[in-house]
Amino acid sequence: MPLNEAINHVRAKLTTTPDLKVLIHADKNLSYAELDNTFELLKEIGALKVSLVTKTTQGGGFD
Repeated sequence: MPLNEAINHVRAKLTTTPDLKVLIHADKNLSYAELDNTFELLKEIGALKVSLVTKTTQGGGFD
């Protein structure tokens, strides 16, 4: 999915999804670079808790 769609998708779930790792693993079409960019932008808007899972998905089945 395009990066802007990924950002909007994750941003929309921030208040309703307690475990962001579940959400991340659902988006298997995202590249590692897109994930990194998404989390950097989310941190910039104040969603600092996402930094806890940015580097824990290595080997998690992303294509």
